[in-house]
This record gives sequence, C-alpha cells and structure tokens, in this order.
Amino acid sequence: MKSIAKEGIVREVKDNCVTVAVTSCSACHHCQAKVFCGLSESKEKLVEIETLDASAYKKGDAVVVLMSLANGYSALVLGYLVPLLVMVVTIVTFSLCGYDDFISGISGIIVLIPYYFGIFLLNKKLKSIFSFKLEHKN
Repeated sequence: MKSIAKEGIVREVKDNCVTVAVTSCSACHHCQAKVFCGLSESKEKLVEIETLDASAYKKGDAVVVLMSLANGYSALVLGYLVPLLVMVVTIVTFSLCGYDDFISGISGIIVLIPYYFGIFLLNKKLKSIFSFKLEHKN
C-alpha cells in the first residue's frame, strides 16, 4: 500500500499518544535564491499519533510519520476541493439570482463558516478515519 511519509522529531510521549513535530516547507525551500527573495517559509506542525507502542519512543527520537495515500487524497478533498465547490456553487447561484458581485462573493465566503464548523464538530470521527502510523527513522 502506498503511503505519504514525513520525517519528524518526537516532542512528547504520553500514555498511548506520541506528539511529533513535522516541518512543513514551501515549494521554494530548496531554491538557491531563497535568501534573496524572502518567499521561502517553513512551519513546524505538531501531529498527535495514537499508538499502542508509544513506550518505544522517547523525546528527541527521529521518526517517520506515515499516512496512506488514499487518506491523503480524502483529506485533500475534504479540506480543499469540497469547500471550493461549495463556494463556487454559492457564488454562481447568487449571481444567477441577480445579486451583485459583492454580495455573491461575500456569500461564497460566508457559506464556508458552517462547512468548517461541521468539520470541527466531526473532529473525533475524522481523527479515527485519518490515522497516522509511526516508525523509527532508519
């Protein structure tokens, strides 16, 4: 089964949960000119991974966080594609109903509030669906 892998460092281990810091870099991170343009950025994200063998990891361990490719695509669809479609459909609908562009555009943005609030409410269920696996880095 194909998977997405990101390297990280263990920040904390509690019971059956391992917190891993993963550095997310922009596309121009490896560019030689990044020093001059200032567009390169990287952020450290913390990922909580529930695992039964949490005791096998300790703070500072280099690890690899794995997610199945299918789960990655599903997360992409839920996080970007569905909200984009909801926003576009709302804007087109409001425009066809005769509202001006400003009202249509604002409505397209406002309609995302209940969508992302629903994602927030489904947080526990989504955590069980989008599971990560953890391995020691070789």
